[in-house]
Amino acid sequence: MPKIKIISMSEGPLIPEKVRQGWVGVEFNANGPIETQTGAVTDPSENHGVRKVYVVPVVTALEALKKQNETAWRWFICAPIRTHDFLFPAENCEEIS
Repeated sequence: MPKIKIISMSEGPLIPEKVRQGWVGVEFNANGPIETQTGAVTDPSENHGVRKVYVVPVVTALEALKKQNETAWRWFICAPIRTHDFLFPAENCEEIS
């Protein structure tokens, strides 16, 4: 399980830019990178809609975020999170160990 550092802000219209920016510099252990589908696949023989991500349990990610940026952490604590894991795009991450 590699340790990663978020090095750039990911895209996402549902989370305010300032909150997304709060992840930059956060470090934690993650699973991956793994390949996952980004949306509907119309032709399974094509490699469209696949991206590499790191998978981090929500609790682990939010504990690390709180240490780095409490304002962004508070936004997530108030958000209706309906998942057990966060997915961080590999292009926004750097393996540090």
